[in-house]
Amino acid sequence: MKAPAYNFVSALTAVASAFITYHLAYIQGIEYFLVPFAAGGFIYIAATDLIPELHKRNQAKESVV
Repeated sequence: MKAPAYNFVSALTAVASAFITYHLAYIQGIEYFLVPFAAGGFIYIAATDLIPELHKRNQAKESVV
């Protein structure tokens, strides 16, 4: 019973953050801070997903491919 409750709370947090960000977009210049923050998040997610796969390969040639 705890898992659905925690999942619901985390979903509400995401919706609340999107709502706040949408309303903060009307402030002039806020996108200059939001775009790099979002890009950094995507780069972090991509790197943490790709690096473990690179360590599974034994040869450097396989890792590069």
